Amino acid sequence: MPAVSFRDALKALAAAPGDPNLFYACCTAGEYEALDETIAMVRARLAQKPITDALRLNELHIFAHLREKQARRDAGLSVTNARGVDDLDFQFARAELEALTAAARTFLGRYASPGAAILLAESLVSTGRVMEAETVLAGLRAQGMDHVAAVTSFDDGLHAKLAALGASASQRLPPQRVLKPLPDGATRVVFTAADYLYFQKWGWDLVESFARHAAPGGHLALHIMDMTPAETEAAVARLDGYAGLSWALTTEWTNLRTPGPAANARARGYYHAGRLIRLHQLLTAHPNAAVWMLDTDMLVADDTQLLFTALEGCDAMLGLSPGRFEVRNKVCLSFTGFSAQARARDYLLRVVGYVAHFLEKGRLPWGIDQVAMYTVLVKNQVPFLRIASVPVGICDTSKVHGRVLWPAKPAR
Repeated sequence: MPAVSFRDALKALAAAPGDPNLFYACCTAGEYEALDETIAMVRARLAQKPITDALRLNELHIFAHLREKQARRDAGLSVTNARGVDDLDFQFARAELEALTAAARTFLGRYASPGAAILLAESLVSTGRVMEAETVLAGLRAQGMDHVAAVTSFDDGLHAKLAALGASASQRLPPQRVLKPLPDGATRVVFTAADYLYFQKWGWDLVESFARHAAPGGHLALHIMDMTPAETEAAVARLDGYAGLSWALTTEWTNLRTPGPAANARARGYYHAGRLIRLHQLLTAHPNAAVWMLDTDMLVADDTQLLFTALEGCDAMLGLSPGRFEVRNKVCLSFTGFSAQARARDYLLRVVGYVAHFLEKGRLPWGIDQVAMYTVLVKNQVPFLRIASVPVGICDTSKVHGRVLWPAKPAR
């Protein structure tokens, strides 16, 4: 949940109405605590003369997002779990997005503004006009800016090459060491990947929750990056201590475990994106296995067989989030299931190729993993691919509710 209450944010905004950070904090809190009142507040702002042209763009952006959420709620639709791929586009706040699109174009006619270009591109994507957005995104990529929008691409030429890029993606990563392999006949696998420091903070809770709820024949596959030899030995010993737990462990050394903000940003991007390549390696090695990839800070709260039962009838099950403006937030990778069908492998192969393309360019900002999942989904080149949305019964994409999966972190 937001760090500040809506009422407190309102008071702060009243004292400094031109502060964009306070306005954003007020809207963020109000989205969860007082949606209708927040929309009325933003509408009143829009009726006034703009404080600045840039702030007006942000106000229009926020207004469109809030209006979509309000309309979905009023229509009795989920505001967290999309019904399917077609439900990812804005269904209701089209007029609000058109207002944002027009304002962004006007703004860009006066100023050179990467921020306005990002808003324009993401507004177009949210109304399904991805190839129109691609002309804007191509300009952002050419600038080499440090933003996930600058690694967002719907380019036909790139997407045509993704399968080939994916086939050699693992060669671009450090060597992977297999400390304990999965059994050859594994068919139901839960996979998680993280760096050692993050795993120490959250991962053992996931291991323990899996051990409590694992169905017979279920396996836990761990990929822990940047462990020292002593840490590796201790991790293996601790895993051996779980009676009846079927586990596998791989590792790699990335040379990213160094202090400093710049190094941390590079590491964070790699850990999130690189895990998809490791997941694809796992699926390739075990073609008969259905696999769920979970964030390391998730918990298993019920029988793991429910995860694999949910996968029946589809190739992959994704956390699809409706009414989300940013491309990086339309697919949630906290919990993702892949069946044993070849189409699931083909889809992931192209996602991995997308990651590998930008890895080769040294550009893996945080969020590129979810951008890859979404853009490859939109450009679907896998015939008859069947994608389903993770149902609330498995986990709510807000990471608040769910029968089987729960967040270890406090809700936000």
